[in-house]
Amino acid sequence: MSEELKPCPFCGGEAELDTSQAYRALSGGTLGSRAAVYCARCGADMGFCYEDAPGTPREDIVNQVVDDWNRRAPSPDMREAVEALTTLIYEITHLSAEDDKGRHHCYISKDALESARTALRSLTGAKP
Repeated sequence: MSEELKPCPFCGGEAELDTSQAYRALSGGTLGSRAAVYCARCGADMGFCYEDAPGTPREDIVNQVVDDWNRRAPSPDMREAVEALTTLIYEITHLSAEDDKGRHHCYISKDALESARTALRSLTGAKP
């Protein structure tokens, strides 16, 4: 394999390759193995079971899984939007407070909100 793994298309985390990841078929089949690329941060993965392609060299399957993973990597605009939205979601879920009447209030920074809006506009082509 000569190609480097691209970052996770969902969170931008570092991708890792496992050429002998164990799995058991849902139908209760025998234990098998697969080539898989997965994100060390969010756990997203994709793989191909060697047993599903009898006679295909393992190296070919590994190369195909790496090629497939790398084809899914997002554009810089998508990565920027995901980062902005992740920050916004963090603020929404972690920066809230309950008032004396039991109502929850969320405090979102203007910068996080504007960053998310700008990133989404760049993806959709929407005008401000």
